[in-house]
This record gives sequence, structure tokens and C-alpha cells, in this order.
Amino acid sequence: MFKLAQSPEFWMPVEFDWTSENGSRGKNKFEVRVKRFSDDALRELQERIRIEQMEDCVVARELCVGWRGVMDDEGGEAEFNEANFNRLLNLGIGSAIVVTYFAQYPRARQKN
Repeated sequence: MFKLAQSPEFWMPVEFDWTSENGSRGKNKFEVRVKRFSDDALRELQERIRIEQMEDCVVARELCVGWRGVMDDEGGEAEFNEANFNRLLNLGIGSAIVVTYFAQYPRARQKN
């Protein structure tokens, strides 16, 4: 059953190709907690992206409010904070977040 009242955020899996330290190539996956936009707000965001030519890392910062499944240097769960998120984005993962996010919205896919 579908609920009309939706939470303002949701968990979204992000999967991406990655080269490990030993040189092997494979899939990696974690989850991000992202903002849920209304159709109108989503169109406004898409227009801002187009006009401002926003890079994926900037868009990812607007979307994400948390994560799980990201490990710190010691192998524990990495805290979601600005410094750690910047580290993740500097690895080029912002594009995977943005592509996955907009794939969640069929109308957004049709317009991009």
C-alpha cells in the first residue's frame, strides 16, 4: 500500500565501479540519505543545475544528509560530516550519487 504522506528524506543505494588498492576492478556500494523533493522543487533544482552549470559534487551536497556503509581509515563506520563527505566527493563519487538520485524520478529522466 502506498502512503500519500511521505518523509522528507529517504535512503538510496549508490553503486559504482571502483579500482581497489591491489588494482582489481569491482563494484562498490553504500547508501546515502537524501532529500525528497516535490515535483516543483525538483524542476527548480534542475533549472538551477542547468543555469548555474552545477558540478555533480555541488548537486550531491544539496541532496545528501547522511550515509551508511562508508568506512573510515580504521575500518569503522565513517561519520557523515563535511570533511568526510568532501573526501568522498574528491574520489569522484558525486556523479554516482547524482545519476542514481535522478534515476529515482521518472519525470526527471525524461527531461534530462
